[in-house]
Amino acid sequence: AGAPAPAPETAQRALDGPALHLWAAARHFERERDAEFMAPHYAEVVAPTADRLAASLDPRTGLPLSFDLWDERWGAHASVAAAVRGGLRGAARLAAFFGDTPRARAWMLAADNVARAMGRELYRPEMGRFARTILYEGDARRLDATVDASLLWLGLFDDLEPEDPRVKATVEAVRARLWVRTGV
Repeated sequence: AGAPAPAPETAQRALDGPALHLWAAARHFERERDAEFMAPHYAEVVAPTADRLAASLDPRTGLPLSFDLWDERWGAHASVAAAVRGGLRGAARLAAFFGDTPRARAWMLAADNVARAMGRELYRPEMGRFARTILYEGDARRLDATVDASLLWLGLFDDLEPEDPRVKATVEAVRARLWVRTGV
């Protein structure tokens, strides 16, 4: 089913950082409305970064491939997908403002594809929540259902709605698993 995932040593090291920068740039612009400040950043940073994020999507799953937040595991991570989708949506809004309609459409389409892929590939009805990662080991892939705090990113970044029942169930699983139950 398609070409194997690129080897981690030749692929994007991490995508969450660049994605978060795009999301934050869009939020800043929407608050400040300083087009003179944002215009050079759009051309020099936003556009190339959003193009890179859109190109990072695995043709087999539709999810971005990179290392996780801690640069430990290679794969398709729910947290990175949430950040990439939020970054692409933010970049699309900036592109629309600056009249770059083809890129605005392309980035919004890529963001929508990531959302569909997250629901299809990472949401596990049998667990009632999102999985953390699809790990790639050579040509093989396996689901990593570990509960960790990175799953809390799912309701942030203009991505999935915090009130989405899938997100709520995932947040509750994180809370139940990671809450320290002591008197302290």
